[in-house]
Amino acid sequence: MTLTPEHRYTKMWRLIKDATGWDAPDGEIIYDSGVGMENEPEAVWVSGNWSTRPEWSPDFARRIELLGEALEGLGVEVLWYDEYIRCDRCQKLLRKVDDSAFWRPQFHVLDGNTVCRECILSDYAPLEFVRRNSRIPDTAGFLFDDAENWLRRHSWIKFGEDYQTGWHGRGDNPDDIVATIRQKYPDAPVAMVSEDHSTFQTAYNVYYLADRDDEIEVDESEGGVMDETMHDETAESNG
Repeated sequence: MTLTPEHRYTKMWRLIKDATGWDAPDGEIIYDSGVGMENEPEAVWVSGNWSTRPEWSPDFARRIELLGEALEGLGVEVLWYDEYIRCDRCQKLLRKVDDSAFWRPQFHVLDGNTVCRECILSDYAPLEFVRRNSRIPDTAGFLFDDAENWLRRHSWIKFGEDYQTGWHGRGDNPDDIVATIRQKYPDAPVAMVSEDHSTFQTAYNVYYLADRDDEIEVDESEGGVMDETMHDETAESNG
């Protein structure tokens, strides 16, 4: 019989209570638990510090070891507490440290709150996001997937093609790109979207919003997607 996430979660805590006597996270070994992880909405998980302590009795250490094996056998994700963080809006669990050279965080920190990719795409307009996520006024970088489609839907315009920075490839300077855009549009917000992010190189595209009053959702099927050339032609025809 296939367990639902709720049933698996209940069984998980029965196993934990049988092994430890706890029916909630103790804050020293078990830190948190829940249902739903990044890209795995039905995953059941428990996070903690699973390192053996010198003060543990041999019996307790063995029970924690067997508990981990039992939880994994149940299909529970047994995680290290310091590698994950919750989204402050939807509460799903997100990886916060890299596990490969190509890992990209699927969240940003806005006003001190961790917000996942899905919540950003559904709850924010790009200009609001750029303002909340900016060290330099009205610029921001995006590492998560779907950012380009999101910007295009809100009338942001692509500038140039295929910029690169890092130890390999071209050494395009983001500050120079922003300065070039603002020679024509002095107050334009600018967003940089990573296409390929690794330890030694980042390839990215650049978008800007020529007029802050233009940020409305557009229907891509009816020609709502613009690049810099299309925007210039439209401006000339309107002029």
